[in-house]
Amino acid sequence: MTSVPVTSLVAFLSEVEPIAQQFTPPGVDWYVSPWFRGHADIGWPLEPGWHRQAPPGRKKGDAWYNEHNLLQEFKLDAPRYLAAMPATDWEWLFVMQHYGLPTRLLDWTESALLGLYFALRDHDRGTDAGVWVLNPWWLNNRSLGGLVLPGAGEPAVRPWAPRAAGSMACCQSRSGQCTARRGSPRRRGPSRYMAGSGVRSIR
Repeated sequence: MTSVPVTSLVAFLSEVEPIAQQFTPPGVDWYVSPWFRGHADIGWPLEPGWHRQAPPGRKKGDAWYNEHNLLQEFKLDAPRYLAAMPATDWEWLFVMQHYGLPTRLLDWTESALLGLYFALRDHDRGTDAGVWVLNPWWLNNRSLGGLVLPGAGEPAVRPWAPRAAGSMACCQSRSGQCTARRGSPRRRGPSRYMAGSGVRSIR
């Protein structure tokens, strides 16, 4: 993964445009719209909240704490707080993510400035903040074997759906963009899986 240091807003924006150009295949009449994710510490891995959890211990009850049971508990408690119920498990995951529960989803934005805002919002200046830049078409070509960007719930992303047990894929919902990761906490990390020409960082 390429990392570029910058010290001003002008320098940051001057790095974003060439990345979009580099992500776009030659000879096409369109361009790739990169996805951005800000981290207050550039050393933080690109791990969804569920995969940042410690692996289950060996004490009684530890094995109960898994994504499936967390999803079921949320479904039981949510009706008193939500005006409308999600229709699919994907929609439930997006709602859980919105309320801060750990999920397999990793939020991204198509706005470079919004990514920069999240990088700097909680930055304590003890480390470099950073904005990750992802080519979602590149990642899905690796994950799905084609240049596609399916919506959540479409057949192409069924292996990444809740309760599936990996790798990562990009999908979109009405609320924004995300990458979805399969597997259990502490398995092969997406930061290693996403190593390559489709991921950059600006710090």
